[in-house]
Amino acid sequence: MGYLSKTNRTMKIKQKLKLILCIFILASCAEKEEVPTLQKGIAIITGKVINLGEDSKAIRFAADGIVEGIEQTAIIDSEGNFRLEIELYYPQNVQSFFKKGYIKLYLSPFDSIHLEIDEDVFRKEAHPDYKVSGTNPSAKISKEIQQYLQYCGENSFNPDAQGKSVNTFLQVLNQEIIRRDSILQRFSKEYNTSKKFEDWAKNDIKYGIANYLIDYRYANQGYKGNLFDESLFPINNDAAIVTDLYPLHLYHYALNLGIWQDSTNQKLMQEGKNVEAFQRCFDKIINSVGSGLSRDIMCYKLLSSIISEFYDDYEILSQETDTYIENEILKSVLAEKESEYKNNKVSNISFFDTQTNEEKEILGDFWQELNEKYSGKIVYVDIWATWCGPCRREIPYAKELHEYFKEKDIEFVNLCLASNKSEWEKMLESSNITGDNYFFNEPQTQLLRNKLQFEGYPTYLIVDKQGDLVDKNAPRPSSGEEIKKILNEWIEKDTP
Repeated sequence: MGYLSKTNRTMKIKQKLKLILCIFILASCAEKEEVPTLQKGIAIITGKVINLGEDSKAIRFAADGIVEGIEQTAIIDSEGNFRLEIELYYPQNVQSFFKKGYIKLYLSPFDSIHLEIDEDVFRKEAHPDYKVSGTNPSAKISKEIQQYLQYCGENSFNPDAQGKSVNTFLQVLNQEIIRRDSILQRFSKEYNTSKKFEDWAKNDIKYGIANYLIDYRYANQGYKGNLFDESLFPINNDAAIVTDLYPLHLYHYALNLGIWQDSTNQKLMQEGKNVEAFQRCFDKIINSVGSGLSRDIMCYKLLSSIISEFYDDYEILSQETDTYIENEILKSVLAEKESEYKNNKVSNISFFDTQTNEEKEILGDFWQELNEKYSGKIVYVDIWATWCGPCRREIPYAKELHEYFKEKDIEFVNLCLASNKSEWEKMLESSNITGDNYFFNEPQTQLLRNKLQFEGYPTYLIVDKQGDLVDKNAPRPSSGEEIKKILNEWIEKDTP
């Protein structure tokens, strides 16, 4: 009897140990997150527009991406059909804009999704109903995103950053994240949503709010405090690359860490010692941020911007690419961009006659017109869109800048892209937008983006008196003394 009791106790102990081991293994598997792997592939979007209007010729798709921004236009044929191919490296969201309506899709490399759109509905509603279909999981997630946006309704959040302390502003942002998270929880419970959707939505909320950090920076020059608070907006969150806003935040974080808040690097760049400044910037990122895809994306985006803006400096920095970036896909894409730049250093822009709407490609004509019309003057170019909030907020500052330079050899040129022409005409009148104004329709917009490869809206360029594009990422009018100083330097530099 005693022997049996002892044997039973031994067996029970073994069973408990096995159970504990199983629980440990299961817990380990649950805690282990999937490591994101980049893979280049084409996602195909097809669609059908019913009740097509005579003026409806294109539908625009856009997103910030891991490798570069997506800005593509699909031409709608006379039957209302369209087709578009988008190059992706990882699952992410892509936005579409048509009339008043807004679409947000979830796409993976090699996906194929079909849309059915009623133009009558899109002319009336910001978050209209539409049909999305496909055999891949992305179609289901895209449908969940559509239902979620309709559930949330219009977003009126627009925090006032002027004069607030960093901590106060971050508290405002955190409260908004909490509010939106609570809405997401209610929606997920009511609609029994998938885990992939919920993961995407949580990150899209967080890093969408993080985008307001840039507004704070421009509104409060010389601010004090940790604006890019990692406890609120983590920067080693590789799983967050499913939202296109996370790579954008990483880029802003890197600029803030290595340039904006580093007085030594700012001084080095003012002295023309760009290579030394960039090397210090990258060293700071490597030493401050843990290795992984997120850090690789930071370094990739910085190097990519340096290619187009400081190519001679990039040739020196590129010798250390393996130190800065571990991901082979990103290194390969960077090498391709370098090769493209070597083969085509001059950005030629196609010109379209907006009066006759003739769609003909004549390389270099737009810059030629600028050179002839503004010969011997500096040109400050504003690339904007009517739907872009930050663009609208720059208008009062732009007027002030124009007035400041009215007696000097400088011209201000505004290029309105990816917008509705009637809205553009209304804004010119209602906002009294000064300077010379050009409107680019959808195909023209895509061509300009392909040629210049600028990040987004607004973007500011500087063309010198010889007609050369000397700065593809100039400060905004709201930067105040910063842009005034730069423009004055170019005026004086180019004055015989």
